[in-house]
Amino acid sequence: AYGTASAPDRRAAHAALAAALDGDPLSDERAWHVALAASGPDEEAAATIEAAGRRAEQRSRRAALRALVQAAALTPEGERRAQRHLAAARAAIAAGAWDEAAALLDGAEVSASAGEAARELLYLRAVVASKRDGDPAAAEMLERAAAELARDDPERAALAEVQAAEVWMEWVDLERALAAAERATALPFERGGKTELAVLLMRGDTAGWAGRLEEADAYWRQAAEGVDADDPDHLRIAGEAFLSAGDDVGALRLLRQAESVARERAALGTLTIVLQLLALSGARAGDLQAAHAAATESVGLMRAIGQRAEQAK
Repeated sequence: AYGTASAPDRRAAHAALAAALDGDPLSDERAWHVALAASGPDEEAAATIEAAGRRAEQRSRRAALRALVQAAALTPEGERRAQRHLAAARAAIAAGAWDEAAALLDGAEVSASAGEAARELLYLRAVVASKRDGDPAAAEMLERAAAELARDDPERAALAEVQAAEVWMEWVDLERALAAAERATALPFERGGKTELAVLLMRGDTAGWAGRLEEADAYWRQAAEGVDADDPDHLRIAGEAFLSAGDDVGALRLLRQAESVARERAALGTLTIVLQLLALSGARAGDLQAAHAAATESVGLMRAIGQRAEQAK
């Protein structure tokens, strides 16, 4: 039986199955057998399972994470190993697995000593710190990352500033939140995508917090316009914008869509936020039973995937 077989025998079995599974419909299953047949670092096996992880990204973020972690583990030492650790860390962040992301970033650090990889490592460490710790030190890390990325990667720099603004708002530092949101807006990232939606939402939130309600409403409504119905993060941002603008009906419609897509793709990090927003929406509508159910599921899910439950909105 497989459970009592020696490691060499198991690898031999996986190699035989990989050889037998030939053809596109079985490519992901074959990729796992190729990976499990490897006895150590193996570039061909790493590339094969990495490709399977990429294919899984639109289907299940948890499945993508599992495959990309395996690819990183199989990659020989060097720059490519660092890149695969970073890719797996990005997948862990997308799945809401902060502790796993931190461990993967530790694996990337040895090889990511300079250049683009080092800048991305700084950014991802700051993102994990903001989600896991959420303190001013994390916000300052995000601001440093944004400054490092501003010239070569303005889109990621803008996202770092938005996330810094979120932390400053949690710590009731309006001046620094406004400054971060304004820096994000000034960056020359490509308009029309998820980054612009995030920036618009944050500009609305900071303007509203500052008492500039007409300005805030304009930002929120602009953010709510650009929705990709297949992207749970797009839907979540637009739903949150509608909620901020006071359009509870529009918010609930988009948040329900975001919930459905996030569940379908196992986008658990996004799902925890969507459930928090649904809890707020339910409470505002007077549906306390629905609000309680969404909040309870969100807290339980956050604990299950290693997030801090006290981060719940």
